[in-house]
Formats: sequence, C-alpha cells, structure tokens
Amino acid sequence: MEKILIVNDNNNLQDILSFSLGYGGYRIVHDVNGKQALMLAERDKPKVIILNAMMTNVDSFGLCQKIKASPALANSFVMILTEAAKASDKTKDLEVGADYYMTMPFDTVEFITVLSGVRKR
Repeated sequence: MEKILIVNDNNNLQDILSFSLGYGGYRIVHDVNGKQALMLAERDKPKVIILNAMMTNVDSFGLCQKIKASPALANSFVMILTEAAKASDKTKDLEVGADYYMTMPFDTVEFITVLSGVRKR
C-alpha cells in the first residue's frame, strides 16, 4: 500500500483528503501543523506529499525545498494545494520543486487522476 503524507492544518480539507485517498487504497500519514513534516516524510518515505500552501505555521515553499533536497525524498511527488491563484505563487511553488500545483476548491476527478498517474510510475 502506497503512502501519502498530507501536511495540512485545515480539518475539513484533511477529512476530505483522508476519505478520498483512503478509499483509493493509500495509507495516509498526517501532519496537522507542518512542524514534523520533514521528519515524518524521511521516516515514512511517502510516494506522494501533499502540502497545503496556506498553513499558518509553515513556510510551504521552504518545506518543499527541504523535501526535494533530501536524498531519501527527492523522488517523492510533491503536490501543492492552495487557495491563492496568482501566477507568481504557482511559479514560485514549481521553482522550489513542486511537481504539481492545484488551486482549491479543486476538481476531485483531476486530483484522483493526477495521483493515479503517479501511482503508475
């Protein structure tokens, strides 16, 4: 069973993601405040890491850079979820190593399709 780390401090979003991904057969690992995200990722080596870019306690750009710089995590697929739709934010996320950028509210079909593609890698 493939692991997904969800780094998110929004309970409603957490519930939606956990239900959708758990139903899809993924093992979910959570970090609700982002402070332990890198440690959890290095310990569990998830295939996918989903970061909420709008968390209050975490610099998601810096966290994404650290994830991609870690030899143990360099191949993990990083998806950024955000409410911000500015082109400059998207560009910054992709420049720091994010593999995919999705604005919220997001299309569930697109979300599952992207993850299905990653699963096949």
